[in-house]
Amino acid sequence: MLISNNTIFQADYESVQAWRGSNNGANVEENHPVIKTIIPKEFEGEVKALCDYAGMSELNRGMAIRMTLQEILTIIPRTRRRIESYKLLIKFLNDEMGVTLELTSRKSKKT
Repeated sequence: MLISNNTIFQADYESVQAWRGSNNGANVEENHPVIKTIIPKEFEGEVKALCDYAGMSELNRGMAIRMTLQEILTIIPRTRRRIESYKLLIKFLNDEMGVTLELTSRKSKKT
């Protein structure tokens, strides 16, 4: 599994500002708004499983997760063992959370 993140985390921004000593009481959230997403019950367990597997407390916007079909089947099992069975999860993560989930298999090598 490969996880990449192109965003600046809130804690990272605060620690850089504190190190520079230039925070001056400025509203950090104004510069980098934190966007929270309400996760429907049907995806709640799957998102939690992805977070646990990645060792993170939550998924952040701009994050890209690349996994093989075999990897995701171990953490989020499906009866139909095909990439197509994860299309709803991929669409939800992309549209609502801004997270890209790319799955590859030995047969197709595509999402």
